[in-house]
Amino acid sequence: MKIKENIKLDFNSTNSESYNDLITLSEIKHAIISSKNSAPGPDQITYNILKKLPSLTLQALEKAFNHIWTQADVPNEWHEALVFPIPKPGKSKINPENYRPISLTNTLCKIFEKLILN
Repeated sequence: MKIKENIKLDFNSTNSESYNDLITLSEIKHAIISSKNSAPGPDQITYNILKKLPSLTLQALEKAFNHIWTQADVPNEWHEALVFPIPKPGKSKINPENYRPISLTNTLCKIFEKLILN
């Protein structure tokens, strides 16, 4: 999905944080290191893989994340998730109502979301 125009976000805020700053390499490293080793999504990229990336690859990731951030050009794959039914504890597995869905999204998308939220 492409946005037809890019609008620079310029929030009025009483704090000194800038919401328009580019994503830094140190922010990416912190987001990766502080992430729990949860299951990968459709991209099959694990947090353990990300934690072992060389500096050059992290720099390329920084460039890609900043392109996504400044151009609002989110990869189509990030709109996808693997959905699995998980049985509710102590409930009969025969009844479909006793399941809850769990969605596994792309790991790089989860890192990007973490960067935006923090």
